[in-house]
Amino acid sequence: MRNLKLQAKKAPKKTGVYFFKNKQGKTLYVGKAANLKNRLSSYFNQELEPFRRELIFQAKKIDWQEEDSEIEALIKEVKLIKKLKPLFNVALRDDKNYFFIAITKENFSRIFITHRPRGDASARYIGPFTEGRPLKIALNVLRRIFPFRTCKNKFIKFCFHYHLGLCPAHGQKENENIVKKLYKENVKNLTLIFQGKKKQVLKNLKNDLKNEIKKEEFEKAAEIRDRINALESVLAHKKVIEDFKINNNLRIFKAENEFKKIFGEAVGKFFRIEGYDIAHFQGEASCGAMVVFENGQPKKSDYRIFKLKRTAKADDPGGIKEILERRFRHSEWPYPDLILIDGGQTQLAAALVVSLRMFNAKIPIIALSKNPRHRNRRGGEIYFSDFRKPIKIENLSAPLADLFLCVRDEAHRFVNSYHRKLRGKEFFKNDIRSVL
Repeated sequence: MRNLKLQAKKAPKKTGVYFFKNKQGKTLYVGKAANLKNRLSSYFNQELEPFRRELIFQAKKIDWQEEDSEIEALIKEVKLIKKLKPLFNVALRDDKNYFFIAITKENFSRIFITHRPRGDASARYIGPFTEGRPLKIALNVLRRIFPFRTCKNKFIKFCFHYHLGLCPAHGQKENENIVKKLYKENVKNLTLIFQGKKKQVLKNLKNDLKNEIKKEEFEKAAEIRDRINALESVLAHKKVIEDFKINNNLRIFKAENEFKKIFGEAVGKFFRIEGYDIAHFQGEASCGAMVVFENGQPKKSDYRIFKLKRTAKADDPGGIKEILERRFRHSEWPYPDLILIDGGQTQLAAALVVSLRMFNAKIPIIALSKNPRHRNRRGGEIYFSDFRKPIKIENLSAPLADLFLCVRDEAHRFVNSYHRKLRGKEFFKNDIRSVL
């Protein structure tokens, strides 16, 4: 072990992949690291899990290979595991500890991370990856360059990922063929990147750039040029995953600071936001939804649906009142730092009644109204639970406005997704009754 420890100390503080080998030179384990020296040194801590203890016991040599970036290291690790089939990697794979990128075989393929590839032909898989969080961040970073779909709903016209530029508007019938072609190119490029073929992607993009310039399509050429620059930057940036976390935290920090300027320092932290919306069809199949964002990201495990039981038909304020009362009976659920209602002054007033009675109005509440005459997504106003003058959404800074609108749009999407299912069940029941 001492010899291995000395070898680990010689590793550079750089991004790359590393190998543990036995005395015959056969690779036992392949891993990746943003900092090779720190990662390899961690294998010699006093408290090691059984897997690492056994690996250190069998290993006689450590090797490493530097890579240009964390994403490159992530991809290289996959290729080496497939090629070398190291004993300890295979053992972990059988124990459901690995991750795969799934790409469904739909017209607009969904791309997501899974533990277990399905045996059918509904999707193709790239992997295995040893760590889920770096993989998720790598996908999020590349999604800014090559937008793709993650949701199961097939043809939503404008989801909140569309507004963020992360998913093409594949529901737009007027240009669906063009969107479909571009979308397939995005999926193809992402697949090639995760197969370690970045040079081929860059070559294809540069050829596309030349073709658009020849055709004097300068706007399209500029878009392709920006993609090339972004991709080269991401794949050459050694701390892209770490910087993604920092940039996200900075965006939330700016949003929090602006909100405190509006509401005052008394609001405290700004970590958990709960968004609420109501859906019904002519007063029937009424339901409400709660979505949760923590640190600027959706926390879908905390989403909740409420079928309205006591509220009169087509009574949105009454629906808001009911779902908030039912939500705050669950003291075991974490309390929010901010409540966001999709609606105007009447919905806010209903929420405030519950707030005063159940938690003494200690949690700030805002309501985001829509302006039907305003095409801009930021065309509405924000109403506050402390009765201050409403402000226009468009007057907020981009980080805060985008965060609020994402919460509102996600609540709207979630409740309407469930409402469509509920209506289908109600219509089915009515049809059966009419037959009987």
